[in-house]
Amino acid sequence: MKNSYNDAAFFLLLHITIILFMVGSQFLGMHWSFAESNAFGILLAHPGLAMLHLSFSLCLLFLFWLKNEKTHKLMFCIALIACIYGAYLIIFHAIGLDFLLIFGASRIMRFSAPVALRGGTGIFAKPIHRADENEKSAQIIPGLILNIQMHAQSHYRPGYHVIVWADNFDPSLATLITSFPELILGHRVAIASCDSGPFQVDEEDMAKGWAILGRLAISPRVQSISDLPTPGFDEWYVYESDVPREEHASFVNHHDFSLFDENSKQTENFWKQVERFQPLHVLGAGASTMFLVTRDEAIHKKWQHT
Repeated sequence: MKNSYNDAAFFLLLHITIILFMVGSQFLGMHWSFAESNAFGILLAHPGLAMLHLSFSLCLLFLFWLKNEKTHKLMFCIALIACIYGAYLIIFHAIGLDFLLIFGASRIMRFSAPVALRGGTGIFAKPIHRADENEKSAQIIPGLILNIQMHAQSHYRPGYHVIVWADNFDPSLATLITSFPELILGHRVAIASCDSGPFQVDEEDMAKGWAILGRLAISPRVQSISDLPTPGFDEWYVYESDVPREEHASFVNHHDFSLFDENSKQTENFWKQVERFQPLHVLGAGASTMFLVTRDEAIHKKWQHT
């Protein structure tokens, strides 16, 4: 999934850079002989067409930067239109530059698809990764929790210990549950966000005891850390027994969301939700931030001595 992020940003930025360079050099009086007699020259001669190209890439990059669940469907639609537009220019006008636009947009479609087709592959398959216990060595760098603990904030709210890791690292709940599997083992997990959107529960999951409540996916009692998906931009509410049969809002997809911002409406709504549902733990991983909210004193002490 994270390769999709990097590929999308790289190819869209390259697309923007080449167009700006070519159009800018033309305004400075430079002429490109290879473009004077083909369709690419049309793009250079008509800044309006160049701006149309740029608008696709710039808009997708902006929405990609937001990584907001409220805009991921819009981003998917714009990326789909960009792919169709780019394919049209390649097929009928042989403008090869639009391969960059198509590839960047298709990578965005892969992680922003609002719905994954059942059994779908390619860009229509949600890039869900379920942590495999045999993959611990590949996913967890020895001492990672200890290293990022130096950059963690620990707070206490009535009834809950709060730990937030906020530094220049790529957060994943796989890191947390591998080091602290007791956070989820034997419990039921309500997934409010998975890869910036709802977790797509398929027929196989339903047969295992998963349930769906609107956008909320509810697991059976977790037997292994591999039971849960950890693609990034995840938010879990962990319960010892029954999960409240109400929708759970997600917050990790909001830009600059913080558990400690007293002036933020999102922060206020998060704590109201926690106080209302009283989960045992809340786990979240967003943009450069990972957090754990827990009522379990033993978990907090274990983290302090890690």
